[in-house]
Amino acid sequence: MTSKTLTSPRMAISMMQPWAWLFINGILRIDDRTWSTAYRGRLWIHASKKVHEPFYAELRKNKELALPPLSQLEQGGLIGYTDLTACLTPGEGGYPSELRAHGGPGGHYGLILERPVKTPFEPTRGLPGIFKVR
Repeated sequence: MTSKTLTSPRMAISMMQPWAWLFINGILRIDDRTWSTAYRGRLWIHASKKVHEPFYAELRKNKELALPPLSQLEQGGLIGYTDLTACLTPGEGGYPSELRAHGGPGGHYGLILERPVKTPFEPTRGLPGIFKVR
């Protein structure tokens, strides 16, 4: 490892469950946000303490999806990382809606997250936007 690797900050993005689980398991690949970013590179997924329970309940109806019970969804920390490779502009298509967090380009920017890697849970406080992990 170089000294730069040792001192480089870890960058993260916070998501409610079950979205964090869907991204770290490679089911979703595009996170729709109202803002853009020039950041590219490794991006840690922070599972917030909040759960979108109606969406979770809807997903649990899909028996082919191995979504864990609500009590087993990790919350309030880092659950893994991805590579943020691009940021789509609002209205930019070209990706199937089922790979997007909110179903389509619409008026949102699309953060393309590739190569998800699960890691051991690391309790961490989340912040808005893309943030440096302390």
